[in-house]
Amino acid sequence: LFRSLLLMAQLRPDAKVLTSGHVSGASLPAGTLHSILRGVLENVITSGTGQLRVRSRLYAALLYYLQSTNSGQQESADLSVVFGVAGGVESHDNLEAGNLDLLSSYGEALMERICRDACDGTDVIQMLAFSVLDSIVSFDWQNKWLNHLILKGYLQHSVDSLVRDDGALREALSPGSELLKVLYIYESKLAFLTRLAQSSTGAQALFRCGLISRLAECTFLGMRPEATSLVGVSSEATDESYLGFAHDAFLPAVTERYLQLLLPALRLVLTVQNSLGKQHHEASVQILALISTFSDIFYAVLKPGHHRLLVVSSLEEVALVTGIVCRVAVGLAPGSTTSVSPELLTTASRLRRLVLSLLHQYCLPETWEKIARAVSSSDDGDAYDAAMRYLQEICSNVVTYCRHAVSEGTYGSKFRMATIIFEPSLTEENRSSASSFQLPTLRFLLRHLQVCCDHCLSAFEACQLYKRKLANMSELSSEEMREVEVLYSPTS
Repeated sequence: LFRSLLLMAQLRPDAKVLTSGHVSGASLPAGTLHSILRGVLENVITSGTGQLRVRSRLYAALLYYLQSTNSGQQESADLSVVFGVAGGVESHDNLEAGNLDLLSSYGEALMERICRDACDGTDVIQMLAFSVLDSIVSFDWQNKWLNHLILKGYLQHSVDSLVRDDGALREALSPGSELLKVLYIYESKLAFLTRLAQSSTGAQALFRCGLISRLAECTFLGMRPEATSLVGVSSEATDESYLGFAHDAFLPAVTERYLQLLLPALRLVLTVQNSLGKQHHEASVQILALISTFSDIFYAVLKPGHHRLLVVSSLEEVALVTGIVCRVAVGLAPGSTTSVSPELLTTASRLRRLVLSLLHQYCLPETWEKIARAVSSSDDGDAYDAAMRYLQEICSNVVTYCRHAVSEGTYGSKFRMATIIFEPSLTEENRSSASSFQLPTLRFLLRHLQVCCDHCLSAFEACQLYKRKLANMSELSSEEMREVEVLYSPTS
């Protein structure tokens, strides 16, 4: 046990040395790494209930090992160097295959231990066990672990626990509350469920477990702090004290905690939608009912001006919500709305008005730079790049929604009539009255098409340029080499 943990502890400094450029050509062979994994797994299985601290450290070591050796889950290029320098890509593939074989060799005993700890372990062990499951199912192409979760009822238990934890999560949103362990368990659990939902089989299993209806019962999702006043506030009000972001790094403020609850739930729903496909009518109806349950939250996010909060998370909210609404609209195909209640159809109608009102705000790339600069000036790190990515996602979602709105139309005896959502005019629309909803004109559509064509041409030319550079690496200067290396690095 201690030898395995000691070797695991040495992996991180080895990675830093290898990527620093001072030492190269060193790596642990696959056999040694598999011996480490075998030692950790054996001790996870044999550790008793009185060894909780030891088991939590074993889970931490196992989690780091799996994340480091799984090419689909590496967080940085640093980790891959340790396992890929000596043998290259083929050796790394053999390492991953060996990891899966080792995990499978311990059979149901290992599955039961980790699944049971994820469901009823202590707080720390639950968080680590869910993260370990997240890593394992990411490369379990045979779905052995998913099948075990389903057959033994662990998946249903995990979905139902969202409602059981509702009271504790509501308490975590109280000002001054220090009940944060349940919040971190929730994040680990939803990250695991989102990983499952990335496959069609996993998404179908989650849907059969009633995931969407369980989320609709989670009242903590409706506890948005100042849901109405967070949109369109004055610049004087958008400081940290108003938004409620924490000055104490160890105790996140209420707004920050709420986003830790809302954003993972939105990501999970969107992932389920993508995996089930756009023609899954039943899922679309259930998600529309979820939106109707928390309509105030969705309406607040879709109202123009939401990005004026000047944080990247506000753009991520809009990107996730527009993605969900767009897919719901596509899933409710023409002629299939007869099974939808009038209340839900009213919700869908209001969502349409709100989504169409975002056209002017997010669907002209010339406005992206202004918004991204405003966001990056108030956030650190890669806020600008993240903001641009979310703005592009929002634009794609809104345009897709418009395409569906035009094409759904109404059916006659012999033909289908398209829905008109653009005014038949090539003049600039009058937007002096902000209170009244106005359809965009065809002039806006032409401007959007022209700008998109220009961006597409620029991207194509840049791609061709870098292809030529890659084909003539020997002729590049050191500065050009660094530029190409950054562009094609796994983390870029």
